[in-house]
Amino acid sequence: MTATFTELAEDYLAMRRGLGCRRETCLRGFAGFLDRSGQRGPVPLSLSAGWATATSASDPRNPARRLAAVRGFLRHLATLDGSTEIPAPGPIGPARHRTPPHVCSDDEIASLLRAAAALSPERGLRPQCYVTLFSLLACTGLRICEALALARDDVDLAEGVITVRAGKGGKSRLVPLHESALEPLRACLSRRDRFGATAGSAAFFRTDDHDRLTCAAVRSTFKGLRSDDGSAGAAKGGRDRRASTTFATGWP
Repeated sequence: MTATFTELAEDYLAMRRGLGCRRETCLRGFAGFLDRSGQRGPVPLSLSAGWATATSASDPRNPARRLAAVRGFLRHLATLDGSTEIPAPGPIGPARHRTPPHVCSDDEIASLLRAAAALSPERGLRPQCYVTLFSLLACTGLRICEALALARDDVDLAEGVITVRAGKGGKSRLVPLHESALEPLRACLSRRDRFGATAGSAAFFRTDDHDRLTCAAVRSTFKGLRSDDGSAGAAKGGRDRRASTTFATGWP
């Protein structure tokens, strides 16, 4: 190969973008490392692993994540030179560790909702907004990002169905609502509309200053509420959720 690894990496990234991929991770840093090391032929596994482990990050899984991030590029190089070594998954440890989920009991959900109802400001939109958000997640199994992306017109209370327009993988779907969810959602909409415009493009879940709720804000508030009520999930550090639902269940 006569091209530098930096040039090859840019070609590879351009090809990936053409296929609709947007994530570029740390590939440019890896390519620059190969060029600075004087490597001009097929890339041996020892060189890739050496770059992956040369990190000051405190997370012990970071080297494995770095190696996993450049595996596709190494596979691409192997098709060009026929000899670049492609690392198998796991040679320097696991790249990820998924914390086991904590399935919230009905009592824990009730405790969380009581704490959310006590949020400040007492007469503001925030307490009811969070109570409605957590209740909706519990009775539909929506992902938090899906719930926060809902527009006002995505919640059809006449038909009892929610339209999720940007679900996992960019797919849309319809989510049925249990009849017990309709009245609380109407109450939330009524209160929400008193705090701002009712345009169809406006977010369903909004703060008192009319801004859309963000995932970061919800996570921070959720963590504080769970710590305050002493729930087991917060103490264990688990990912809190109710068992996923594929059908409408009752409003908690």
